[in-house]
Amino acid sequence: MALVSALIIGAVGWWAVDSVINRPERTGHSPISITTNLEFNYANGVVGGSGTESDPYMIADWDIEASAGSGIAIRDTDAHFMIRNCYIHDGSDDFVGILLANCLNGNLNKNICSNNLNGISLDDNCNHINVTDNTCVLNSHDGIALNGSNNTMSTNNCSSNGYDGIYLVLSTNNSLTDNNCSSNGHNGITLDRSSDNDLQFNLVSDNDGYGVNISSYAYLTPSANNRICYNVFIGNNGAAGTRDMSHVQARDDGIDNRWNITDVLNETLGNYWSDWTAPNAVAPSSTVDLPYDIWGSAGAKDFYPLTFDPRKVWPI
Repeated sequence: MALVSALIIGAVGWWAVDSVINRPERTGHSPISITTNLEFNYANGVVGGSGTESDPYMIADWDIEASAGSGIAIRDTDAHFMIRNCYIHDGSDDFVGILLANCLNGNLNKNICSNNLNGISLDDNCNHINVTDNTCVLNSHDGIALNGSNNTMSTNNCSSNGYDGIYLVLSTNNSLTDNNCSSNGHNGITLDRSSDNDLQFNLVSDNDGYGVNISSYAYLTPSANNRICYNVFIGNNGAAGTRDMSHVQARDDGIDNRWNITDVLNETLGNYWSDWTAPNAVAPSSTVDLPYDIWGSAGAKDFYPLTFDPRKVWPI
């Protein structure tokens, strides 16, 4: 069974890459490094406008081997830019696919970052970056790693990476929505000393570690006031079809994190847990009658676990 599972996970990861890399419009390019707004130019992969405000820089349609340096590295800029439809690969354990450091106003869309150290890294307080619909699979460490605030990460495939699907450290006020973080070697999503982040409608399945892991640093830098709701937890940390306290699917060592939300109809709802879908004899039928206990020092619970997969019922 272990061999079969490994083959399936590998096949899924490679299919996710192969299904999108063979696009004839991509052209080979050497690694790109930009360190000031003035370096957004043709030599550094800029093909035209609409990064907007108003219409600055587009880096698009490149095939970049990252074996000699991070595929696209942009540092210390505040110009608006878009990186779109680039395939960045083979940085191995040394280089990142797309690296942003101390950047503002970026958009990363429909890129494939595979077989790098991290697929995408946002370092040194990157803010106001939109990371949408990217494929970050089969990287040796994390799919997406973030240090920053007020960023949006949505509809990304961050699966089959060596460590975490999405990893946030010292990050606040970020939105993670509708990402697939599955079959990673450690956790699906980690919040490390990170607060006030919003996780909704993410699929975290079959990760070797937790689906969501919230960690703090000895209460000196707690992870606090994060909201985790409407997510789908399936088979993480070895969880099977029924609840086993040695295989709980999430961990919370933070403070005042919320695993439920009260919606506009005044109904309080949590997350879907594949090992905790019954009993639900007491109304409403949308939630399990008993809470889902979450590991960790916070003593957290999902008080209103869902009986259904919200991604299949509600439009996102």
